[in-house]
Amino acid sequence: MLINSDNILADLPHEVFLLMSSFLSHQDRFRLASTNKHANEMIEKNTSLIERLCEKYEIDPSLFKIFIELPSEIKINYKNLYIAVARAKLNNAKLCEPWQIIALTGSKVAVKDFLKNNDINIPDNDGRNLLHYAGWSGNVALVKYLIFEEKMDPNFTDNNGSNLLHFAGWSGHVALVKYLIFEKKMDPNLTNNDGSNLLHFAGWSGNVA
Repeated sequence: MLINSDNILADLPHEVFLLMSSFLSHQDRFRLASTNKHANEMIEKNTSLIERLCEKYEIDPSLFKIFIELPSEIKINYKNLYIAVARAKLNNAKLCEPWQIIALTGSKVAVKDFLKNNDINIPDNDGRNLLHYAGWSGNVALVKYLIFEEKMDPNFTDNNGSNLLHFAGWSGHVALVKYLIFEKKMDPNLTNNDGSNLLHFAGWSGNVA
């Protein structure tokens, strides 16, 4: 199980802080540490901690460098990111691109900033695009932005025939599911290549609401 309360790495902001600090010079680490409550822990931890974390999640630590590159006014909810990454990994997602991590944050402003210099339409090896990962984040505002402003198709399916509504059900976020059914008129009975529909995906999320 990916989320383990007994794991010493369970505090995601600390984890991400450690990951980010691994890309900085010695001087910049202490400068960053001066503004972070985990300063002493960061200074004491070494790169082996970073390696264990990334090995656990099968994530290239360089993907987290993207958070350093974001404007300082953009704030990331690392708790939501942790949950979304865990959900993605539980469903065998291969996280190997920065855009996947950005979409999983559920941050509309972070995605908008990222898209200033990056292509929105490149899917991953499973045929999943930015909108699918935004669905995993469960953020309605981000999904609306990608559909209306970036003109992404909510009916686009991955290699297994799963669409945005399926990913929203997987996320367990009821508001996003309701929006897609009642406003975007997506069919909750539509099945993917495995014969799974929204009800199956919602069941996997664990949300009984």
